[in-house]
Amino acid sequence: MKVKIFLIILFNSLIIVSQDTLNNNQIKVTYEYNDINSSDKFDTYLLINESGSQFIYEREEKIIEGEKFRSTIPFFKYINQLNFKNNLIEENRLLDKDIKLFSSWKNNIVWEILDEEKTINGVKVRKATTDSFDVSKDNEYYYGKAIAWFSAELPIPSGPARYYGLPGLIFELRYENVDISYLLKHIDYNPESEAFVELDKNNLVEKEDVIYFFHKNNDVIKKIKKNK
Repeated sequence: MKVKIFLIILFNSLIIVSQDTLNNNQIKVTYEYNDINSSDKFDTYLLINESGSQFIYEREEKIIEGEKFRSTIPFFKYINQLNFKNNLIEENRLLDKDIKLFSSWKNNIVWEILDEEKTINGVKVRKATTDSFDVSKDNEYYYGKAIAWFSAELPIPSGPARYYGLPGLIFELRYENVDISYLLKHIDYNPESEAFVELDKNNLVEKEDVIYFFHKNNDVIKKIKKNK
């Protein structure tokens, strides 16, 4: 991936990224995940180096209680990475702390880049949309369009939640039908304690079995759990 030198002001900090920066360092982007309906809010992370990016989403189990109800939001974690050279996406979906599913596919997202622009924390960003794929289109909970705001000043084709391929880093991601969003909070350079997680390529499943929360092939998942 070729990255031009660029200079912007982000969150009152001087941000300089060049090809040399990516060759010798790693970038960590922190996004705040926010689900308004469940009052679920936590940080997710995108690691970037010269060869690719890796997104880490981890939601701990959470109990929500009201006057007349009590519900549990279950543990959910996945690690998704993009190879810049061959456009290959690979992912581990954790069924629990020990069982990991694996799938891989080519990034084939088709974006519609629009003329609409706005500013996020002092940075000019542009709007793009695509069909979301977090939930099947024939499901009543389908998310609708995914709406991304990206900055061409940061020519890195990555973002949160498996959405890749735009000509710039995604600063904000939202959905048409649900109140779920990811918003860039800050960027760190060469974080000492951070490194790409090595993916476990056992338990090969279809793409939809790692993407969909309720999977596509439940019989396959049950067999993997049984053979743990």
